[in-house]
Amino acid sequence: MNQNLTKQSGFSLVELLIALTLLLIGVFSVISMQTTAIKSNSIANRLSAATGLAQEAMDDIMAWGLSDPRINVSAANAIYDLNGPNTSGTNITIPGAGTFSATFTTTFDTPVTGVTQVVVDIFRVTNGVSEANPYVTLTSCKRTT
Repeated sequence: MNQNLTKQSGFSLVELLIALTLLLIGVFSVISMQTTAIKSNSIANRLSAATGLAQEAMDDIMAWGLSDPRINVSAANAIYDLNGPNTSGTNITIPGAGTFSATFTTTFDTPVTGVTQVVVDIFRVTNGVSEANPYVTLTSCKRTT
């Protein structure tokens, strides 16, 4: 009788189940990591869009002339039109990022006489309603004299 035929070795069913379990744990970890990366990328996209809108609004406000009445008075939460003066509505929708609205606050002669502090707030808009807290806030100062 040939002894090689009776002493065959291989994987047992238990070893196979352990290997498959470890493989599945690895696959599920990669899927979880990808899901987290996609969500984080979406948040970063919205934040980048909102920051760009805040910078655009601030640049526009900083370009207002010294005689512009909007910069020479204190005003709280004035609506800033993100679409420009010749369009309807003040909200803007950015594909892939969402809908945003903006306000600005000017504080005349603060923190120094002849200086106006300008604060631009960008809000996310959901179902036509702006969120209560700003998504992005940008602050700057403009000399007015």
